[in-house]
Amino acid sequence: MSTDASVTLDGEVIAPLQSRYLMLHKPLGTVCTARHADPRSVLNLLPDDQRKPLQCVGRLDVDTTGLLLVTDDGGWNHNISRPGCTAKVYRIELARPIDETALGALLEGVMLRNESRAARAQWVDRVDALTLRIAVLEGRYHLVRRMVAAVGNHVASLHREAVGDVVLDPALAPGQWRALSESERALWGIS
Repeated sequence: MSTDASVTLDGEVIAPLQSRYLMLHKPLGTVCTARHADPRSVLNLLPDDQRKPLQCVGRLDVDTTGLLLVTDDGGWNHNISRPGCTAKVYRIELARPIDETALGALLEGVMLRNESRAARAQWVDRVDALTLRIAVLEGRYHLVRRMVAAVGNHVASLHREAVGDVVLDPALAPGQWRALSESERALWGIS
């Protein structure tokens, strides 16, 4: 079979559709759902003609802000979302200062209510007395919030800074989005 085949309509060559890979700065109060009828859906931040058939790569809860990847490539979505494959980095503002024992527990693993296995951070960095950066390799329901609660503290705010090596573009205000750059796509092996 020839690799230079093309499809035409009324004499015009029809280019194949390319998968879309977007970075969105999820604002507070929006939800990661593909139900466009939900006025809080992050996909409603995109122009009408851009929304379908896009899907969120993983989820951020209504009270979490930051980097959300959006795509129409279901295989890519699955690969990134698989537990243990891609680190997600969060910035946490805490209700109270956290001590070394609690930091150690986050790294060693903490048991969460109604769970059969411990959840653990890949790494934790104390920015200041009330601020942490943490990387996790899975996406269980409210994982970071529940981990912080398990060590006796409370998340005042949660912001995702990165997924893998892709970092939220500081030029994007909450609610803004852009296509992933060539270099960001290359990090995932996307041409």
